[in-house]
Amino acid sequence: MGRYGRGDTSGADAVMIRRIVLVLIASLVAVSAYAAEIDKVLVVVNDNVITESEFQQTLTRIRSDLKARGGQAPPEAVLRKQVLNRMILQEIERQLAKRAGIKVSEQDLNNAMADIAKRNNLKPDQLKPTLEKEGMDYDLLRDNIRAQMLSQRLAERQVARDVVVTDDEVDAYLSQPRAKSSQKRTRYNISHILFSVSSSAGSNTVDEVRKKAEEVRQKIIGGMAFDEAAKSYSQADDALEGGKLGWRAPSQLPDLFLNALNKIDKGQVTQVIQSPAGFHILRLNDVEGSGPQEVTQYKVRHILIRTDEFTSVKEATQRLEKIRERILNGENFADMALAHSDDTVSSIKGGELGWLSPGDTVRPFEEAVEKLKVGEISEPVRTPYGVHIIQLEDTRQAKPKDMDRSIARRQLRAIKTDEKMQEWRDRLRDQAYVKIVNPVSPDT
Repeated sequence: MGRYGRGDTSGADAVMIRRIVLVLIASLVAVSAYAAEIDKVLVVVNDNVITESEFQQTLTRIRSDLKARGGQAPPEAVLRKQVLNRMILQEIERQLAKRAGIKVSEQDLNNAMADIAKRNNLKPDQLKPTLEKEGMDYDLLRDNIRAQMLSQRLAERQVARDVVVTDDEVDAYLSQPRAKSSQKRTRYNISHILFSVSSSAGSNTVDEVRKKAEEVRQKIIGGMAFDEAAKSYSQADDALEGGKLGWRAPSQLPDLFLNALNKIDKGQVTQVIQSPAGFHILRLNDVEGSGPQEVTQYKVRHILIRTDEFTSVKEATQRLEKIRERILNGENFADMALAHSDDTVSSIKGGELGWLSPGDTVRPFEEAVEKLKVGEISEPVRTPYGVHIIQLEDTRQAKPKDMDRSIARRQLRAIKTDEKMQEWRDRLRDQAYVKIVNPVSPDT
């Protein structure tokens, strides 16, 4: 008897079983090969991949969105390259953000979409049907906004939080005549084309890119629409949107951009601008303002616990709740900031951030400050920098003259942050393992 109570398998039965197994294996191999054929890997990005189906889905949605927005799409080969490059960068940033514990919650995303609706004089529930009526892809917009928010939070965590502007730098900036002239314009509506240059590029490469930028600028002056030039030539993330940056305050623009914009009128384009990121062309679509109006300034101090792969938001919040309780029970805020705050610049000053104007800090921080009464200490507040507790020390109404230093500091910070962020993104792309397995063809 066999082991399980059956007779021994005959030789014919054994042969049949082997045939069945071989057929099953062959079928599985065929299915795997077919699956690979219909969804082949295009790019390996570190420990993940971008597949053909993912690329085609994104490409189709972007084509439809570009068509609905009007205007001419870039050549097919350029469009495919732009889309794939964007997907590669987003995948690199997604992986890094995951390791760092950075997320964009559904509520954060919903709030951002509601803000877009508000800026277009719509209610939140009107945005999707309005876009779809015009042939635009609501889900694509939502995906893009999520990716932008994740990228911004990641960049702020990695770069912006360490940017420092000294009082001497502010004094030097205010002594320059152009600092005063820039205050005459309070907001700029601009579009942008970037010709990227690696920080390790040789002089010949730099000269070639500069020449290309000059050629594109001449095409624009000769009548080529700026948004079409951006779609075809720009290497910025917003290329497929025609390079539109929208409305920006002076504090949100690098000094290089401000200087160039203040030399042109509405509808004109700047000269080619060189920065550490490469070469830029800007178009001034519109401009507003005749100088800053009176605003409320807040004198605050804070204690920050940074969040990362070692310190979760929950852990940082719990630590700050205990610190806040100790301060409320009589311990000195400044001493606690010096002992516990991860903001090394402000901690040595007892957590002092000085007088802040609207736009000086990220919105969650501002919103928390606006809700406080003088002397109050906030509950833990989460921002892209980590988790804070904030104390409002005083408020005042600031006139334009009083705001000069605040505006100058914001402009200088924007300059430094822009340069460092672009350098960081270039470095991020260079350091990632990216292997093109199957190059995208121009006609598939």
